[in-house]
Amino acid sequence: MNQLPKREYIEFKNYLHNDLGITRDIIKKWVDEAIEKTVIKYIRNSEELKKEIDACARNTTRNEVRTILNKLVLKEEILGIITKEIGAGALRDMLIDKIRGMEMHVHF
Repeated sequence: MNQLPKREYIEFKNYLHNDLGITRDIIKKWVDEAIEKTVIKYIRNSEELKKEIDACARNTTRNEVRTILNKLVLKEEILGIITKEIGAGALRDMLIDKIRGMEMHVHF
C-alpha cells in the first residue's frame, strides 16, 4: 500500500477530523463493523466454503495417490527389467537351487 507523504497525510488527517468530525474511534468502529459483517458473511457461506475445501482436499489427495502409484508402477517396471535381465542367468540359477533344496526336505 502506498503511503502519502507526511505533509499530505497530516492535511488528510486534519480534514477528516476537523472538517468531517471523523475521529480515530469512529474509524475503529467502522473497521470493527466491517470485520463483523465479513465474518458473518463467511459463516453464512460456510457450507459453500466447506464444499470448496473438501473439493480441494479431494483433488490434493488424488494427486498424492497418483504420484505414489506412479512411483510404485515405476518401481515395479524397474524391478521387472532387473528381474528379466538377471533372470536369464543368476536369478534363475538361484531359484533352481532353492527349489532343489526344498525338494530334498519334502518326503513323499
